Amino acid sequence: MKFYDELAEVYDIVFPLSEDTLGYLKEGVEEKSEILDLACGTGEYPIKLSNKFNLKALDLDKKMIDLAGLKKGSQAVDFKAIDMRTIKNIFEEDLFDEIYCIGNSLVHLENKKQVEELLKDCFSLLKKHGLIKIQIINFDRIYKNNIKYLPTIKREKGISLKRNYAYEDEKQVDFITKLTVNDKEYENTVKLMPLFKADLEEILKKAKFSNIKFYGDFKKSLWNDESYALIVEASK
Repeated sequence: MKFYDELAEVYDIVFPLSEDTLGYLKEGVEEKSEILDLACGTGEYPIKLSNKFNLKALDLDKKMIDLAGLKKGSQAVDFKAIDMRTIKNIFEEDLFDEIYCIGNSLVHLENKKQVEELLKDCFSLLKKHGLIKIQIINFDRIYKNNIKYLPTIKREKGISLKRNYAYEDEKQVDFITKLTVNDKEYENTVKLMPLFKADLEEILKKAKFSNIKFYGDFKKSLWNDESYALIVEASK
């Protein structure tokens, strides 16, 4: 799709690497641990993490993966252009010390059943005491305050990304984006499935995860219904 091709080209400018995020992803796993990134974009985080850990990373968008492959240089990251829902068929069981899914990627799945199936697959692919880490937008905040847009991301070289929400119930959100690059505009609408804290906690428990912890940001601030993000980690 034209929108995602254009976004891929400026992805690292629109979404620069965050040291707080990187630091959080490193926590709780030892050097040389096996880590899987679900929905890696252009691969900035797995490339950085590969200095210390063994990384596999996937994304549904082939253009993103192609760019990640060009960026990685000598870094030993195994990038794959696949759907995260197929990981059980791609990877062997008891393989990873950590699996993470950030960037609000999880809510691109179609329904809670698909989330539950994915998290059960993640559970089976984790070693004993392995960690899962997830970050999405805090939909408790979105719905409580009837928020219909996120702050526009403005970057150098005339690059910006407008992000609007349209919804009538708690079943589906239309995520409407407008990317501007050098005065050219590219628009896209994708359907998201709002996941609330209670939903995610229930699904993780159904998937047999334990020691479930919620945070409001990657600095591990205490989550509340006014937090911008919902970050959760749990263990096998």
